[in-house]
Amino acid sequence: MDIRAANAEDIGSIARIHVICWQSAYRDILPSTTLNALRVEQRAALWRGWIAGPGVHTLVAESGGRVVGFTRLCPARTIESPPGGAAEVTHLYVDPEAQARGAGKALLGRALSLAVAAGYGTLVLWVLEENAPARRFYGRLGLTPDGGRHTDPAYLGSDAVEVRYRISLDGVQGAKTVRG
Repeated sequence: MDIRAANAEDIGSIARIHVICWQSAYRDILPSTTLNALRVEQRAALWRGWIAGPGVHTLVAESGGRVVGFTRLCPARTIESPPGGAAEVTHLYVDPEAQARGAGKALLGRALSLAVAAGYGTLVLWVLEENAPARRFYGRLGLTPDGGRHTDPAYLGSDAVEVRYRISLDGVQGAKTVRG
């Protein structure tokens, strides 16, 4: 499993994985009209703007020469700033055909390493409250819910609740922090 910085050539793969993961993982959580309306071309257009920016790191996991997952790390958008500030994983998705092979753990480990290297004190991410498999995954890797909750109907197409998970980066040695 290779983890590397994403580039413009990866946008199509990222968009494809983003769409199929939503359609698979969120089938019983988000409205079918929202999921059925997703198009790779639309997600690719969004990713052209999301892939880079100040303090943004978009990473891909490659296996066998193909992109099988991705993550995006940036300065936290929705949390009061603790000492050292907070980084946020805004996306972490692995192709359903490649799940349970270490790509998600490797991507999160690299994101943690980048957050530590940038001097952040905390890493946060939001996950759909009803997405039990993802919540178990993050819990196994040392992230815990911190009580933060919100909805984003404009993005999710519903009032589904997202809960915030966090991990303190104080004394963390990057990827070694990820348990499991």
